[in-house]
Amino acid sequence: MSSRYGYQENDRSSWLKWSLLCVIIIIISAVIFSVFVYQGTLKNKTEGYDETEKRVLEDTDMVEIHDVTRFHGEEYFHVVTGVTKDKEELLIFVPVLEDAQRNEEEYVILDKNEVMDKSKVKSELEQTCPDCKLINISPGIINNNPLWELTYMDHSNRYVIDYVSIYDGSQYERLRLREIYN
Repeated sequence: MSSRYGYQENDRSSWLKWSLLCVIIIIISAVIFSVFVYQGTLKNKTEGYDETEKRVLEDTDMVEIHDVTRFHGEEYFHVVTGVTKDKEELLIFVPVLEDAQRNEEEYVILDKNEVMDKSKVKSELEQTCPDCKLINISPGIINNNPLWELTYMDHSNRYVIDYVSIYDGSQYERLRLREIYN
């Protein structure tokens, strides 16, 4: 339909095209930005793992590394699991320190045969708290005490962080967080 002036429909379609183009550019920019933020976060999360692996292989009897994770308590640790040349499984807590403060004596090295198995820790939680929903079990260390860190939701819908001995599962510390805003 043409207007009295003859250019109204042309202006409308032009405005619509430009608006659509702007929306598409904004969406593409947001996706690209999100990808960069995500990659940066992942890179930061695993920062220093390569150096820790190299140090552990040089400073200990470990010859093969299976996994590196991290633990933040009062101090920051990388937690390395792997095996020695004799196929002995080890769990090593490596403090993340400045270069000047580093030495291998600060490693906490555990023989996995002396450590309570993660599945046993899980089954004990299921027995003591059948209504709890387990979120994660990971090794941790507080005040030079190797621990299992259990995170779960309890029957009252509280977020619970339990620290139990890595050797026998005895209670070390428990934090219960309750949601106050819905």
